Amino acid sequence: MRVAICGGGTGGHLHPLLALAEELGSRDGLEVVFYLSRKASSAAFDAEGRRMELEVSGFSRNLSLSNLKAMKQLVKAFLQCRKDMKAFKPQVAVAFGGYASVPGAAAAL
Repeated sequence: MRVAICGGGTGGHLHPLLALAEELGSRDGLEVVFYLSRKASSAAFDAEGRRMELEVSGFSRNLSLSNLKAMKQLVKAFLQCRKDMKAFKPQVAVAFGGYASVPGAAAAL
C-alpha cells in the first residue's frame, strides 16, 4: 500500500504525524512518502520513507504583502506535491493540520 503523509509546522501537528509514521514503519508492504514543511523536515525525524520538503509559511492576520508570498509558496508547493503524487499514486493520504498540510492534502484529492 502507498501512503502519503502531509503536515509539519509545530509540535502539536508534528507529534501525531511522527506517531503514525512510527506505527506504519513497523508494518511490511507499505511505501510511505512524507510531504513536510522544511521546519518539520529538519526536526528530529527518523521515520522510514521518502521525504519531500515544502517551502510554506502561514498567513498574517492583517492585510500584508507577506500574504502574497505565503499564497505563492502554497501554490508552488501544491504543484510540486501534485506532480510527485501523480507518479507515486498514493492509495491513502493523511494530513496533520495547519497550513503545512494544505498542499499535500489538496494534491491528494
